[in-house]
Amino acid sequence: MTWYWLIFFYVSLIHVPAERPSDWFYAQRAFPYDSIPQAFYHQSLNEIIRHPPRFTRNAPQSWKFEGPTNIGGRITDVEAVGTSPGTIYVGAASGGVFKSLNGGSSWIPIFDQNPLLSIGDMALNPTNSNHLLVGTGEANGGGGSMSYEGNGVFKTLDGGATWTPLGLEFSGSIPKVLFHPKNQEVVYVAAMGRLFGKNNQRGIYKSTNGGSNWQQVLFHSDSVGAIDLIMDTRHPDTLYAALWERSRKPSGIDYGGTACGVYRSFDGGKVWVKLSQGLPTGSNLGRIGLALAPSSPNIVFAYYMDESGDFLGIYKSVNAGDQWSKTNARIDVATFGWWFGKIYVAPDNAQIVYALGLSGYKSVDGGNQFNAMTENFSEDVHVDQHALYIDPVNPSRLLLGNDGGLYSSSNYGDNWNKINNLPITQFYTCHIDYSQPERLYGGTQDNSSIRTLTSGVSQWQTIWSGDGFVCLVDPQNNQNVYTESQYGVFVRSTDGGQGFSYALTGIDGTDRKNWNTPVVFHPGNSSTLFLGTHRLYRSKDKAVTWSSISPALTAETNSRTYGTITCIAVSPVDPQIIYCGTDVGQVWVTLNGGGNWVPIQAGLPERWITSVTADPLIKNRVYLTLSGYRYNESMPHVFVSENNGSNWSDISKGLPPIPCNKLVADPALSGHIIVATDGGVWRSYNNGKNWEILGNELPLMVMTSLDFHPPTRKLIAASYGRGLFSYVLELPVNQQTKEKPHISIETTPNPFHNTLQISISSESIQTLDLSIHTLSGKSVWQKSIRYHASPITLEYSDPNPTPGIYLFTCRLQNGAALTKKLIRW
Repeated sequence: MTWYWLIFFYVSLIHVPAERPSDWFYAQRAFPYDSIPQAFYHQSLNEIIRHPPRFTRNAPQSWKFEGPTNIGGRITDVEAVGTSPGTIYVGAASGGVFKSLNGGSSWIPIFDQNPLLSIGDMALNPTNSNHLLVGTGEANGGGGSMSYEGNGVFKTLDGGATWTPLGLEFSGSIPKVLFHPKNQEVVYVAAMGRLFGKNNQRGIYKSTNGGSNWQQVLFHSDSVGAIDLIMDTRHPDTLYAALWERSRKPSGIDYGGTACGVYRSFDGGKVWVKLSQGLPTGSNLGRIGLALAPSSPNIVFAYYMDESGDFLGIYKSVNAGDQWSKTNARIDVATFGWWFGKIYVAPDNAQIVYALGLSGYKSVDGGNQFNAMTENFSEDVHVDQHALYIDPVNPSRLLLGNDGGLYSSSNYGDNWNKINNLPITQFYTCHIDYSQPERLYGGTQDNSSIRTLTSGVSQWQTIWSGDGFVCLVDPQNNQNVYTESQYGVFVRSTDGGQGFSYALTGIDGTDRKNWNTPVVFHPGNSSTLFLGTHRLYRSKDKAVTWSSISPALTAETNSRTYGTITCIAVSPVDPQIIYCGTDVGQVWVTLNGGGNWVPIQAGLPERWITSVTADPLIKNRVYLTLSGYRYNESMPHVFVSENNGSNWSDISKGLPPIPCNKLVADPALSGHIIVATDGGVWRSYNNGKNWEILGNELPLMVMTSLDFHPPTRKLIAASYGRGLFSYVLELPVNQQTKEKPHISIETTPNPFHNTLQISISSESIQTLDLSIHTLSGKSVWQKSIRYHASPITLEYSDPNPTPGIYLFTCRLQNGAALTKKLIRW
């Protein structure tokens, strides 16, 4: 049994809700409704591009890419230049378009000027490799990129330096773009339309002027789209289209019906006929993939799934679709065939056929029998195959795109090599090892929990399998490492992440668990952890055992949510104060460590709670962020309370009105907060009165998580499709420069044990607020003094010291602060 099946075998033993995994990403943005206002999201991103707000005088720094390049992510299309093997274009599910001029040795992103980076398909002009068409919006019907559809078709004539929009902006997702081989002004597009809703901009479109105008040449209904389109390049007016009846809600999935079928046109799309002789009929039809043999264009293949996503069969016609017969082929699609469904024929040999499913398959007998050409679940080739490029000049050369990235073969798929340098990983979470901040961790979509021990962008490694989520490293002893996979499969390591064991003893297996189950440390004692199902659990022995400390904090799961806790915060100032947010809009607080719980969502919009953050300096202050959108109502996304949630204040004015996913509060400056949103990373120096985009050179895309390392002021941000980025968080100009020449502080000895001497001298008379706190923000000492312009020495002493790294902060009366790192042995 492979690791992939081991994860799902274990998940099968615990309570798993009916929602499909990919619905998690969508449901939190749609709740409490069934859809996301796509046009509103597009408008918000375009507004950010036109008017990026900046309020401080800091010269913005650039974000640093931290990797990984050697892990990969989902690829939806691959194009290359057959006569020039060095030129390759790759379309990523949520990372944009990348171009290589050296056969994949290096890449540059070329589509970042578009705010929506979900790619459906690309087409290269057969006579000009700098002329590329891109159809946006992933059409596979799953994964996080389904949350945000595409915004139409785009054209570049200069290899990606500049782009022109060509319309079809409401087509949802575009799975196929085709050039006419002899007249590149003639272009065809297959459009699937909206996934979570009905609309008429779907079917097959044709342009006779390079995409400036479009004519809808095949349309069935407002819930039936076109998933594939092929052309007989010898007779370019002969076209075959596959229509797919598909709709989806957070409450369910309908991926098939009687309208699914194969259509043919002999006149360039003017007249279409549904083909039926020998093809399956009825309501149990789903996604269909099409392929035509270039060397024998009368040979056509149709690759069918049924309505539920199971493999239905591969059908073959030898007379251009007039009659069909079912082959003996069997392809493993693991009950979610709607995720794959593409089929290809070698350009020089109609006997060689490739089909993509969980693995990649090849037939050498004209499609009758197929054998796996990528070992299922191997370390060599990732699962979930989505795109195949066959070099028309050298058909033994293949490029394969899947959920793990890009692979190449030089022998018809008998062996594969991974091209290990594409920065397209989709992160759910991120984490910094406080003891060694060069070590970064993160949970990723379909690419496991991963880490780098060196900050090398190409030196990331897998530490736990499945979809990766929470990653935690003990700040006092980084040999203790924790992580999890989907639905709260939580594990622990005591050897620095080399080996893991399950850490769920005491957690009721029937509890409802979120696709992304929250786990946090106690801020002052890393031996204690908290985990949320539909109730809160606590472990006091490093996750060896757990016990519940709350009643059910959500009702039974409903059609739109999992009915679980989504976020947990323990106050660094007073760890008896614990907050929990949920996916049904409820928020709870306990002021006595779990003895009593009080609901505190009064006055908040009913939305999925994405993060709750207890202020590291002010005891009763707490922040929370929301997902979702406005529907004829006020819809702020960031709130603060100064009284443990009894009352909430909107502090999101100036932020784009889109989902916010994570907030961190700077322990060195009260009111300095940073938020990861579905449109980049934003910050406020004044507790939300003003907001600005943080830094330069960060793609404008969904940022799912943040983590902050106070001693080095290193902030990391997790993107859903372009990897991990870091930023050294600067302080305001007045804090950086104005007050520093007027005050000096010495802390001796350092390292220290019981007693610390604090010497202060300044040129001005003012009030100083002094504090010492842990890396996680727990205060261990506070003192306010009135300084009278003469040097003074204070003493901090603790007869029962806890070894570790601490921060000393001296806050001036104008809000500026100086911070020093202390080491206690």
